[in-house]
Amino acid sequence: MDRFLSSYLDIPPLTRTWMTVSALMSLMVQFRAIAPLHIIFDKYYIYKKGEYWRLFSSFVYFGRFNIHFLFSMFALLSYSGQLERNSFRARRADYMLFVVGTALATLAIAHALPDSTSMWGMPLLGPAVVSTLMYIWARRNPFMRMSIMGLVEFPAPVMPFAMMLMGALMSSGIPVWDIVGILLGHTYWFLEDVYPRMPSRNGLPRGRVLAAPRFLMRLLGDPIPEDPPVVVVVPETAA
Repeated sequence: MDRFLSSYLDIPPLTRTWMTVSALMSLMVQFRAIAPLHIIFDKYYIYKKGEYWRLFSSFVYFGRFNIHFLFSMFALLSYSGQLERNSFRARRADYMLFVVGTALATLAIAHALPDSTSMWGMPLLGPAVVSTLMYIWARRNPFMRMSIMGLVEFPAPVMPFAMMLMGALMSSGIPVWDIVGILLGHTYWFLEDVYPRMPSRNGLPRGRVLAAPRFLMRLLGDPIPEDPPVVVVVPETAA
């Protein structure tokens, strides 16, 4: 019991909170305290019936206790946990901004898609966010080798596309979660990892565009970075 508690507390805080709420949500469904149809994303019930909790519950409910739920928790622990522990170490504000921003973007896409009963619908939004986390983790670990059931081996950046293909084959449908995750993940990766390093007109790096605001950094206890020195270019005058 002590080892389990120690392992549980060792999970980074945001990932641990997300996993705990998701497990509790699935437990309540399993014991019929709530019905799955009352917590999935459905625009009609949200805006016509005033069931606004669906905007939150659809991100933390990954289905009943089955192999799909266990896989989702494993993916959340693996990708979110490693990102929070490594890439976003001592940058909790940046990680929270990343996750919340991804959730809001997923929500916007879900509103633009057809109803949840359609093949393009997304009744659960959490898997799309996890797919985005997987894409970023894969991009930041380009030399790591991955495999599916030990049969096919490939570099980590191929993993999101392999999962999308496997999801399409297993469900015989459109892997909407994976597609949305790849689109959002690639957008974040470009804005956070590529664009800031691109030289501007004066030859200097462009700088980050998705940095967390300082008030959030102070609130979460992150170290405040020093402002970069201001470089003033004085034009030469003719002698």
